[in-house]
Amino acid sequence: MSEEAQLDALESAVTGVNGVIKLLEDIKKIHSKVDEKSEETLSKLASVDEKIAEIRSIRDELNNAINNINNELKALKDENATFKQQLVQLENRVSKIETVPMPIVEASKTSVSIEKKNSTQSVISSESSALYQFFASRGWEVIDKRQNGGSLWVVGEKNQLQPVIDEAKKEFDNLSFEYLAKGGKSTKQRASWYTKDKR
Repeated sequence: MSEEAQLDALESAVTGVNGVIKLLEDIKKIHSKVDEKSEETLSKLASVDEKIAEIRSIRDELNNAINNINNELKALKDENATFKQQLVQLENRVSKIETVPMPIVEASKTSVSIEKKNSTQSVISSESSALYQFFASRGWEVIDKRQNGGSLWVVGEKNQLQPVIDEAKKEFDNLSFEYLAKGGKSTKQRASWYTKDKR
């Protein structure tokens, strides 16, 4: 091979090597960019992982809150069921009490004298009360709590009892009666007239 041919071959080889070097440098640049992107991506992924952890923590807190609320609701339902059961029992007891007939007190002197003579029975002080006898003898329900510092109650609507109250005021001097539309505890909030007069 001539010297010129050898020189051409070497120049071609150098050109080829330069091409390979340029190619390798380009590949290196690409890898460098990929590495930069990879680091950036990894950093972002780490940030995303943190956010996911935060969201999971919030989710767990929400689940705990939901469980607590469900437990409280169950407890309230149980308490409500117990309360309703107790209320039904009380209503049944009240209805039984209300169905018991009230004794009608007769204003005859004979029945009063018989009760006084009978040593086995104790005379109720309210039944010997003139005011009690006045209303009971006319068929009105009378509740006497004066022995305990309360009032004598006559159960009935205002218009129904007004004439009887007026009659009582004529018979008993200085008698004072007040009307309550909702009554009191003694009358179970039924409309009633009341007085503290001791007669």
